[in-house]
Amino acid sequence: MGMLVSDSHLDTALERLYWVHVEFFPMHVCAQMTPLILDKLISVICHGMTDRMTSRTSTFPYTEEKCDQLLRALSLRRGEPLDGHTLCFVARLWGAIHNQRFMTYYGQENAQLDRLHPPMSEDIVDRPGMRALANLALWGIPNHHYTKLHDLFVHDQVYVDHWQAFITACISEWRGLLVWAFSVLIASILISMLPRASLSSAMAPVIAASSSILSGSILLLRHHGFEDATASFAASFLRTAKSSDWGFLPLSVVYSMPKAMYLWSMGLMVAQFVFWISRIAGVFWALGGAGFLALMGYSIFYFTSLEDDHPDPMATMLRSHWQTFHSSSAEATETLTV
Repeated sequence: MGMLVSDSHLDTALERLYWVHVEFFPMHVCAQMTPLILDKLISVICHGMTDRMTSRTSTFPYTEEKCDQLLRALSLRRGEPLDGHTLCFVARLWGAIHNQRFMTYYGQENAQLDRLHPPMSEDIVDRPGMRALANLALWGIPNHHYTKLHDLFVHDQVYVDHWQAFITACISEWRGLLVWAFSVLIASILISMLPRASLSSAMAPVIAASSSILSGSILLLRHHGFEDATASFAASFLRTAKSSDWGFLPLSVVYSMPKAMYLWSMGLMVAQFVFWISRIAGVFWALGGAGFLALMGYSIFYFTSLEDDHPDPMATMLRSHWQTFHSSSAEATETLTV
């Protein structure tokens, strides 16, 4: 049942077991039940639906869409005699709600009011040095998955809609990266076949693109059907994948491999192309093209980042010049309009 903290917490657990019993034997007790349990259930689900609609960190177990479907079904039996069939699904919903109340310490001093905040302190395994090294080598992508996985698995609980949204986005990304990485692979091979091109210069981008394709294919094969997984399956998977020594860092690195290796293959392919340009048009034009690409990438990265994300004075200067140019252009447009 989990850890008990008080007698009232035990009452919640026992009430959940009572509703499980009623769900399996509804015909025996339907005559003893009052129709008010249906009205109270509708009120609870309405409250939960509103909580879900107004908060991204709600602890209610059902989504807004699921709540709407449940309310439609419950409203059909409102005001009708409480028979065994109605009591069966009413008891199932009450059991699920009391189970969630037990897990979130409903009514207790340390109740979990936010999905991302555990009701009790947890020992978070973190390796800042290794995580920084992994982010440096893999373009900062592991940090994104590391944060997401920790937000998904709080207090050994997983909310199925958040899990499905996360894993669906990952699978969609991995599938798309297969196409892009294969395109880089073909492009790198074609560049190596150009006149005066070096075959050895194609080795690095080909290996990086192949690594992206291989890692993405394995992840897609391993996570087939995970989009429709239940909350208990997702919790079991994350509990197993969470290392006792490294936490979610290994899984974060694995999830980052397809995209990170694709980015490496892109960078290496550009370097291969610049090297070919240097052999055809000379070092001056190659360095000029490389400088232009580097400046463009640097500008895009910092202009699309939040100001608090980079204290770099160079980035601040570039942003300042851009805002000055943008405001001057706007004033000129207004003057012409007048």
